[in-house]
Amino acid sequence: MSYRDLMMKPQYPKFRFSNIFNQVLIGINDPEYYKQIIIQHDKFSKWNSISYEGLISKGIVLQEGEKWHKQRKLLSNSFTYENLIERLQMMNQVVDDYIYQINSDNIIEILSNITGDIVSKSFFCNTDTKLLKRIPQIIQQLGQMKFKNPLFLLKNALFGMKAWNIYPSKQEVEIDTYIKLIKQQLNKLIIERLEENKTNHKQESKDFLDIHLQQFMMQDNNDPNKIEIDEIIQQFITLYFAGTDTTAFSSANILYLLGQNQEQQEEVYQEIVQVFKEASINRNHLSQLVKLQAFISESLRLRPPNSTLILRYAKQDVQIKDLKIKKGQYVLIDNFVTRTSDQYIDRPLEFDYKRWLNRQNPYKTDTNYENLSFSAGARNCIGQHMARMEMIIILSKILRRYKIELSAQPRWEIKLIYQFNPINVIKFIPRKID
Repeated sequence: MSYRDLMMKPQYPKFRFSNIFNQVLIGINDPEYYKQIIIQHDKFSKWNSISYEGLISKGIVLQEGEKWHKQRKLLSNSFTYENLIERLQMMNQVVDDYIYQINSDNIIEILSNITGDIVSKSFFCNTDTKLLKRIPQIIQQLGQMKFKNPLFLLKNALFGMKAWNIYPSKQEVEIDTYIKLIKQQLNKLIIERLEENKTNHKQESKDFLDIHLQQFMMQDNNDPNKIEIDEIIQQFITLYFAGTDTTAFSSANILYLLGQNQEQQEEVYQEIVQVFKEASINRNHLSQLVKLQAFISESLRLRPPNSTLILRYAKQDVQIKDLKIKKGQYVLIDNFVTRTSDQYIDRPLEFDYKRWLNRQNPYKTDTNYENLSFSAGARNCIGQHMARMEMIIILSKILRRYKIELSAQPRWEIKLIYQFNPINVIKFIPRKID
């Protein structure tokens, strides 16, 4: 019996025990259980899947304790709806710069250029260089090395982050070199901006870098949680990867589902042409494109870009109902069942965006943790509203210009990102534009 068959049985296990080498691994499928792990996030550590300590370990995704609280507080205001609305013009312009170049052979390249430039402009107020655009590719390579390179997997299991210094392969040396070049370039950009701000006394800047540098200049040097330049570098790399690949692949997955569901695509298209008549998407359009937003929600339910497996490491003993998790054990949160079982949602394997039109949560249970597309709780994705805003702009402008069709049935695979392959099965059929 396959894993999926086991999980789809009427009485599927709420949790199951396995191992990672010599460590206990507890897989949890029931949202009533994994909700408590997400809520009690301070009792668990996140797993660094890329096994490279100096790249994103100090960023907001992996940071812990007071450092994380400080980072979240520092960035949270930048991701409020009103502040994101102020970036709408910039987002529209970036999309316009690229969108008319899109075709079946360059979908991910174009979408990644769009999402990467938006993150870069939000952080630095300017676009990134070719070197910085290699960040998502490098992180993807790092994440895949454990699965494709048995020697690296063994080294990582035995030595952790120190594995990079032990008989490195040609690929490891190449990746390490690129990471150092990227960090050197970011360090140069940050130091230049720091000196500029000291001279010009820039006030109330909205970009992420100035927000960090303002805090950097004001902080007490004796503060044990003070911001370091390397932390700002890793924060940018974290936000760049999280904001580039996930949003780009989400948009690609949605395009695929639009091509697969022609009748629903036409309904969304008709809404777009009725609502969106100007050259740019404005704040009024965002609230009026309800069918498109529902289509995005349904796409994220069935084909989320991020893996639905979330790995945590217990820092102390934790009791959740009848499950005792001991310090040092691994916990794997599996959101697959809640997304694809009729115990939680009607017609779970059927794509139907209309289920999101009548109420915000179409799930039968009401834990607020059934949908983990952007995670949940205090450590949910800080950029989720920005990502959805980008997807609305990207998809609206594509659908106004093109009808989406499929040339073949691809296969779906999980790397660090859940994606279909080959990408070029999506066909862009030009529409007649009035």
